[in-house]
Amino acid sequence: MSQSLGHRTLRGVVWSFVERFSSQAIGFVVILIMARLLTPSDYGLVGMLTIFIQLGSTLCDSGTSQALIRLRDRTESDITTVFCFNIAFGGVLYLLLWILAPHIAAYYSEPSLCGLARVTGLLIPVSSLMVVQKALLTSDMDFKTQTRASLVAQSVSGVAGIYMAYTGLGVWSIVYYQLGAQSLLCLMLWVLRGWRPRGGFSVGSFRALFGFCSRLGVADILDILYRNIYLLVIGKVYRAADLGYFTRAQQIGGFLSANVSFIVHRVSYPSLCGVRDDMSRLQRNYMLMLSVSSIFIFPIMWGITVMSRDVVELLLGQKWMYVSVLLPILCLGFMWHHVQSLNIQLLQIFGRGDLYLRVEIIKKIGGLCLLAVSVSYGLPAMCWSFVGASLFSIVCNTWYSGRLFGLGLWRQLKRVGPTFIAAGVSAFAGMMVSKFGLNAWIRLIIELTVEFTLFGCWILFYRRSDILPVYDYLCSRGKGMKHPPESRRE
Repeated sequence: MSQSLGHRTLRGVVWSFVERFSSQAIGFVVILIMARLLTPSDYGLVGMLTIFIQLGSTLCDSGTSQALIRLRDRTESDITTVFCFNIAFGGVLYLLLWILAPHIAAYYSEPSLCGLARVTGLLIPVSSLMVVQKALLTSDMDFKTQTRASLVAQSVSGVAGIYMAYTGLGVWSIVYYQLGAQSLLCLMLWVLRGWRPRGGFSVGSFRALFGFCSRLGVADILDILYRNIYLLVIGKVYRAADLGYFTRAQQIGGFLSANVSFIVHRVSYPSLCGVRDDMSRLQRNYMLMLSVSSIFIFPIMWGITVMSRDVVELLLGQKWMYVSVLLPILCLGFMWHHVQSLNIQLLQIFGRGDLYLRVEIIKKIGGLCLLAVSVSYGLPAMCWSFVGASLFSIVCNTWYSGRLFGLGLWRQLKRVGPTFIAAGVSAFAGMMVSKFGLNAWIRLIIELTVEFTLFGCWILFYRRSDILPVYDYLCSRGKGMKHPPESRRE
């Protein structure tokens, strides 16, 4: 190979980072602008449908994309079979949502949800058309193409969404923005990737793939149901406006965590699959990804936690200030999601869908127990149950990582624990100094300056070896690396 695995991985990280954060940043800014034009109730109505749309999209995939990426000797028959399954299942799921729409509206006591569900549900068949294209691009670690498609889709639909919100379309401006973004992304991927189905559905290929993806798909469905159960409960027990506050806190707090976790998941899967026969290299690459992702996530999440009131005031405005009560609590849970994502990868790359499903069931049972206890005590208590569930999930995820791969909880905490503490201390130091600021902008600038200066100094003295591979790649792009990532010591 002309390029080391580490070089390809870092190139994938860079382009995946650019693609995910550039497109998501555009979407994030668009939603923030629209939030100033719309009401918490508008976002609450959309939040009530989120669980159904995400569940439908996940069912369309059912783990088939991961199966294609993992399959080393896949054929055109395998790919076409997955495509046929995705679009057929997507159509069935949309029809089911159309039938259930009146019942969804009745559950929430919101008659307008019937029409909203039937239009928003079109996201499910649109998503089913992209599963194979995304899987092939990810398998090739071609994130540059996905970057181009995402940027175009988010930019065009974002401008249209803001205009619709400005002209008074209300909640429908959010629906049309989401549907436009996904439809345009689908079109771009089909044009840029160039793959077209050949042949037809193969029962043999489906059986071979289904053996791996069935349990993986069930685990993904459980995860979607659990992650959105808060929206289902809040939408039923509390007001639509309360759900709007929660979803905005969830979006701001989860923006960095979800995107970095997604990047880690997308890049680490094909990368670690390539070294699964060499346990020492797999452990070194895994620990490097864990450490580098923590260096990015912890300081920003701590910064949002300690400066939540100023962040909400600047981003959303005064009518959304209750979000500042929920946001710092949720951040304490979100900042550990990348650790969960990486541990899940270890089971997936070795095809241990049985253990993955078992762990997911245990995690969800524990999380639901915490949610049930907290629901009668208000939204802040429910947010604390989310934090408890996140920490419980780490314990569960690292159990098999330790037993099977020598990467247990204590070993991983020794690697990321000091980074977590250093980021927290830096953030609180920045917050104390920022109290001298006269307004929100000045306070936030002072806090971030102090925090990242202190944290940056700590990284240079104590975690320099973790950032050198990234630095080497950026400085010697295309010229080879002096220090391949897999050769680094822990």
